[in-house]
Amino acid sequence: MPNPDLPIFVPVKSWRSWLGPLIVGEVLGLLIIGIVHVVPKPEGGWRFMLIDDAMISMCYARSLAEGCGWVWYCGAERVQGYTNFLWTLYMTFWHFLGFSGDIGALPILLTGLITIGMQVYWLYRLGEVVGGGAIGRMSAWVGAVFFPLIRWHVSGMETGVLAVLLSSYE
Repeated sequence: MPNPDLPIFVPVKSWRSWLGPLIVGEVLGLLIIGIVHVVPKPEGGWRFMLIDDAMISMCYARSLAEGCGWVWYCGAERVQGYTNFLWTLYMTFWHFLGFSGDIGALPILLTGLITIGMQVYWLYRLGEVVGGGAIGRMSAWVGAVFFPLIRWHVSGMETGVLAVLLSSYE
């Protein structure tokens, strides 16, 4: 249960306190994207990919955007193969905007970078509320360099959004 003595809104004293972790977290996320999720095509250009489970949800999102419904591909049997209903709807939104094929995963990867930044900020705020500026800075650094979580942020799964929601609770 939240402590009623803690203020709901705690202004961040200095953006410089969490700028370093923010930059490090974003660079780490970009490195993971560049090494794991982007491959050159033989004919030129780039292909953006997500992990397998996220790509399955992306196929369902593509089918929904194409008007075929919640199916793996148009004409396939209707079975539930996606992981998260809301995340698949979010992916469908990007398909409606024209992100499909080789660049279909790009907005999802960029969403992961955005959620890394949000998580660093909210962890700093949470640490500042609980223990002051030093704890806030330490929390931001932990959020920025904790490789497993950064990896999940940019894998294409909804884990990054859920981590932000959990760390933004004051």
